[in-house]
Amino acid sequence: MPESSTLTMSPDVATSKKLNPPKPIDGPGLFGSRRRTKSRLVIAIILALTSLGPLLYMLSLSFQPNGGLLGATVLIPSHPTVQNYVQAWTENSFSHYFFNSLYVAIATVVITVVFASLAAFAFARYQFPFKQIIFYIFLASLAVPNLLLLIPQFLLMDRLHLLNSLFGLVLLYVASNLPFTIFLLRGFFEAIPREYEESFRLDGAGTLRVLVSLIVPLALPAIAVVSMFIFSASWDEFPVALTMINSSSNYTLPVGLADSLASIRLPGGLSLPRRSLRPCPSSWSSWSHCVGSVPEYHSVPFDSPEFSKPRDMSRARVWTVRGR
Repeated sequence: MPESSTLTMSPDVATSKKLNPPKPIDGPGLFGSRRRTKSRLVIAIILALTSLGPLLYMLSLSFQPNGGLLGATVLIPSHPTVQNYVQAWTENSFSHYFFNSLYVAIATVVITVVFASLAAFAFARYQFPFKQIIFYIFLASLAVPNLLLLIPQFLLMDRLHLLNSLFGLVLLYVASNLPFTIFLLRGFFEAIPREYEESFRLDGAGTLRVLVSLIVPLALPAIAVVSMFIFSASWDEFPVALTMINSSSNYTLPVGLADSLASIRLPGGLSLPRRSLRPCPSSWSSWSHCVGSVPEYHSVPFDSPEFSKPRDMSRARVWTVRGR
């Protein structure tokens, strides 16, 4: 048997490694290659300022008094005031429009995600007649612009007696968001291994328990993404809400702001056309747009690692065992 030999490093080699450590491997960084990061960082800062500039200027205008708004060219107002906040929230029913939009957006997200999850799970896991044809019909509806369906939707809501109703508006938003949500969730559900589902069924879990305790926890990143898209689309939607809602008590925020801007007087005694979206020199309207944009930033937490890392399977399994 040959004697086992041990490899030893000579003192000269060890000393040279301490004096000359290995260079770090040049790999992709935040903006591409790690080289020339300073120039890339400068470009990224310039692009960020270009995007944030209009938002910061709009926020600055919300603190400007009405008398000095037309000549405001500085980012920091010289005589800031919060009177615009009080006027916008109390005198123009802004709070009422805000909560109407909040109700419509949240209801649309909940109903769409629930029904789309059920449909996407059926498309991903089950075989039934005309499965692909039905799915392609859903996809084909994405190619039809919503404005082309405005008149048929109006006639349908009229026959169902849902005109001038926030619930009718929610139903229209759900119908327009369902195809995309089903398409996205189906692809995500199909990527979940079937072995997990088989293990759950061995524990006695039914179909609904598998969906709620297994599929939904694993698909939480995809559900968060579609919820963000649905909320933003419902919050910003204007043409359908303008057509279906006639009473000011049911106005959503975009329609309410457009209607309120029509009552603002411009210099020289002029006024904006009714329900116009043209910009007008009013500080409270700038503040209204600032506050109306706040819910749009709800998507920031979805970029955190908590929503992007894989779900904990052991926790999902405990949920199933407890719910049997």
